[in-house]
Amino acid sequence: MATADSYDVAINEADISFGLDGAVLAEAGKVGPPRQPSTTTDVAASVNGDANAAATNQAQVGILNSTVAVGLNGTVNASAVADLAAKATTVTGNTSSVAEYQGPVGAIVNNGLVTGTDLQVGKNGIVGATVDTSAQAIARSITGNAAAKADVGQAAALFDINLKAGEGTSLNASAKVGLDTKAGLDPVDGSTNVTGNAEAQSGSTGPDGTRIVGIYDSGARDLEISFGKSASITAGAQANLSSTGRTVTGDAKAGNAAELVAAIASDNPNSLAIKIGENGPINAAATLGTAATAATVSGDAAAITKIGTVAGIVGKGATASIGLDGSVAASAIATNTASATSTTAVNEVKAQIDNDQVLGIAIDKLSIGSDATSLTSLASSSQSATAQLVGPADPPNVIAKVASGDQVNGIAGTTVSIGENLTENANANLARANLSGTAIAQGVGSPGEVKAKAGVGSQVAGLQSSSLSVGKSVLNPAGVVPGTIDAYATSNLDARATSVSGISTAKAGALGLQMGPATVEGIASTPVWIGESGNVSGLTGSLVNAGATSVNSDANAQAGMVSRGVFDSSISIGKNGVVNGVSGVGTPITGTATSSTTTGNAQSGLGLEGDGIKQLMATISIGEAGSASGSSTMTGGASATTVTGWANTAAQLSSDGIDLGPGVGAAITPSTPYGGTAIKVGTLGNVSGSSVIGTLNPLTNRLETPISAETTTGDATSSADFEAAGIAKRGLVTPADAEPTTNGRALIQAGPLGGSISGVSQAGGQNSALAVSGQANASTTARLDGIDGSGGLDLQAGLIGNNLVQGKATGAFETKSITVSGDAFANGDATAFGILGDGLGKILLSGNLEAMAALTNTVMAMTTTGNASATANTQVVGLQGYDVQILGSGTLTASATSNTSSFASTVNGSVNV
Repeated sequence: MATADSYDVAINEADISFGLDGAVLAEAGKVGPPRQPSTTTDVAASVNGDANAAATNQAQVGILNSTVAVGLNGTVNASAVADLAAKATTVTGNTSSVAEYQGPVGAIVNNGLVTGTDLQVGKNGIVGATVDTSAQAIARSITGNAAAKADVGQAAALFDINLKAGEGTSLNASAKVGLDTKAGLDPVDGSTNVTGNAEAQSGSTGPDGTRIVGIYDSGARDLEISFGKSASITAGAQANLSSTGRTVTGDAKAGNAAELVAAIASDNPNSLAIKIGENGPINAAATLGTAATAATVSGDAAAITKIGTVAGIVGKGATASIGLDGSVAASAIATNTASATSTTAVNEVKAQIDNDQVLGIAIDKLSIGSDATSLTSLASSSQSATAQLVGPADPPNVIAKVASGDQVNGIAGTTVSIGENLTENANANLARANLSGTAIAQGVGSPGEVKAKAGVGSQVAGLQSSSLSVGKSVLNPAGVVPGTIDAYATSNLDARATSVSGISTAKAGALGLQMGPATVEGIASTPVWIGESGNVSGLTGSLVNAGATSVNSDANAQAGMVSRGVFDSSISIGKNGVVNGVSGVGTPITGTATSSTTTGNAQSGLGLEGDGIKQLMATISIGEAGSASGSSTMTGGASATTVTGWANTAAQLSSDGIDLGPGVGAAITPSTPYGGTAIKVGTLGNVSGSSVIGTLNPLTNRLETPISAETTTGDATSSADFEAAGIAKRGLVTPADAEPTTNGRALIQAGPLGGSISGVSQAGGQNSALAVSGQANASTTARLDGIDGSGGLDLQAGLIGNNLVQGKATGAFETKSITVSGDAFANGDATAFGILGDGLGKILLSGNLEAMAALTNTVMAMTTTGNASATANTQVVGLQGYDVQILGSGTLTASATSNTSSFASTVNGSVNV
């Protein structure tokens, strides 16, 4: 056994003070250029016997447990720069290699619980704190087990440091850590007969797990970092973790793990306070990159990455404030890959990645006293996992899994307040969150189950459970009113499972056994208040795909997503502004679920819910001129195909431009007749909602959403449910003659001095069940509304001039079941309302009202030997359930048009139409 141990501290337990122009340089390894690290290397080599190598470090610190004070124009630069390397090799025997930091790692560290100010700098000073460390462990064996482990423990540029600095001082704190482990087969040396298990592990989780932070409050004591005016704070964290386990005969494991990677972080539930007296920027960026590779020929393979939190600025109880003008930019970016492959496995082949939380800003309070020259926060998580079983084997499972239950938020749980004006950033959203997850599972010869899961139960939001207030106005990048507060979230999930002999299951964002559906939201449960003028936008985009393919067994694919531009968020604009909620910005929310097999059952499920604006209790209010709009567009399809077995497809697609909830609100009283939600424009402006389901075919000029189930020998069943509304307030409210309850009516009020209300929905779907020898059953339900006020909704448009209240719903649906030998059943129920009320609703306007509904409903059932039944039910109403009052002259136009047809045919059997 060989060991190498080091302890490098530049300044330890010292009390240092300078007057003017003082400078402190504390280097435990030099940053450079050129970079000159402290190095600790251990090599253990054997031919016939075990080999164990350990390269360890007990401390790598620039300034440890000391106090430093420098006056005017002072500088403090501290660094911790080190490389650890351990390598163990043998021909016959086991190897173990460990490279880890076992003590404090930081540029400036206080782990002795020293009270008082640790670092004090006068005005116009410079503080630089840099961590740049690495650890590599390599374990090689031809015949024997190999294990490699690397860890940094807890590394931070500023570690539990109180800092007080004068005006004009800058702080730059960055922590960079690289961990690399390699175990087992070395592809370079050409070894082909390696026998033994290979395990590589980089980093760890848990209470003492890996933490890589720029500025860190461990919770040992309350901390404050304060600056005078015209100061700047730049913090960064960069982590690169890689692990590789390779063998020929034996199990291969590769793991990457970290508890926390953050630019600024606090584990202190009481307080970490960051303060800049007046003008100054705070910039915080954290990046994480991981790669795990596990490969074997005969044995199990597992490549697992487990990350707790990646954040720009994070900490319960933490606060950040800038007294007057300032800017804040925060980002957290994680990129992960995992690959597990085996030819012959016994138990399982598994590739899994989880970044539990990726957060741009998640603290208690963020405040800027006067003008915010810029505020941006980005959270991005990109994960790709592949698990592959190549050859025949016992019945192991093949599993690829990413982003299950992960949370990705631009700003979360933070009270953000801007004293006066907020200037929009031309190059970045105020809050943006992106999740990309790909899971690919392939089992060529295994009779076990092949599973691919991407983003099941994941939650992605630009602004989540926070609050945002702007004292005056939001300015555009040129400094002119109005600018836009924009929160943008995307979730793109892809799960693909392929098998020859085993069950194939793919789930993308779908409902899990113990998790809710995946969500993507622009602004969620976050009140926004603008004192004067400004725009607010909540935007989402999503692509969710699940594909399952088998040859000799069952295939199951499920895809689902809930997308909301604005969700249950009160928005108040004092003067002029625009509120915009979009589900499906740029391109529609798209979902696909496909299952295919030859001998076995095929099942596909698709569930999409989209809302431009969805409110449960919250209201939207614009004091003077402006507009409010919500739009939702979605498309996709689902199919299940087999040759021998049953095929089953179920799809539910729901899309609302504006949804004002199910009818539950505050108590109704004479002074507050609208206890539910409301959208109000004070003087001039429109309110509009639009919804689209389907992709427009330019040749037929119709919207298409293909849903199908197809089999040769077996039953085929396909069901499709479509629901769309431009504006909706569904549910039941208390009857007029009953006592007030917690059920409240909702109100949409366009500008009284001029404003229109519009609700438009469009949808199209094609649903088919096809069989040769078996029953074919297809059923479609469709409900379309221009404006649905069945839950209690009053509408008030402009009271002066020529305004418009419009409700329009159009759709075309086809349902068909076809078989040769078996019964064919097809049923299509379609309903459309231009404008629908609850019988108590009121519409008040000056101008015109248009209510139009049009449907095409085609149903067909065909068989040769069997019974055929085709049923088409269509209900179309232009205007129903409203008391309409038009001030002065105007026109009310209502129309209802339907084209309903059913066709059933058989050669030997009965017909029902």
